Amino acid sequence: TPKTGDSQEQDGTVVSKPFPNICLPSHVLQTMRDMAPEDALKKLLAGMGTFGTTAADQEKALQLEQEDNE
Repeated sequence: TPKTGDSQEQDGTVVSKPFPNICLPSHVLQTMRDMAPEDALKKLLAGMGTFGTTAADQEKALQLEQEDNE
């Protein structure tokens, strides 16, 4: 079974593919470094405008942001 990032060729050999590079601005990384992965993902998606947030989600994000600033 191919590992993540690998591709099965037609002849049955496995060829490694490079993992995609994801570049985030340093200020974004700093604010998210101590967040749980789920919270960091929600914050990123909310910032991109692709995640429909509820009032409760927005309140939690604000609380997390305020905690990060303390």
